[in-house]
Amino acid sequence: MIIYSPTDGDALMSTVKSMPQHCFLITKLGGEIPPELKRMRTEIARLCHKAQIKTIDATHHVTGRDVLIKIWRLIAATPISIAVCHESFPPGTLANIYYEIGVAQAMGKETLIVKSPGFTVASDLVRTDLKPVQNMRL
Repeated sequence: MIIYSPTDGDALMSTVKSMPQHCFLITKLGGEIPPELKRMRTEIARLCHKAQIKTIDATHHVTGRDVLIKIWRLIAATPISIAVCHESFPPGTLANIYYEIGVAQAMGKETLIVKSPGFTVASDLVRTDLKPVQNMRL
């Protein structure tokens, strides 16, 4: 697969090492982490470990370079991405999470969203097509 740089659209010239037994976690990493989110991440890691899959996130490897390109490369290297969402996340964090979900889906990766009970998923990601309402007046 050719991976194009999100910063200039040129093809990345270095290879991306495949990590087939890995899962990329998309979630809030810095600042205050709610206990419920910690439990969710721990359970995801436990279930992945049971399936012989190692979980990694954007802190997996420090490059000292562009973090956006690093995330693209990690998503490209792994077969599945799991987004973990919580109602306490600020809008900027949610924007990053949804962006990374979009990148993963555009690359053809399996994606999964795990959410806390109080979190509402964006309508496009619910992925349930509802029957149109008949005779609706606008």
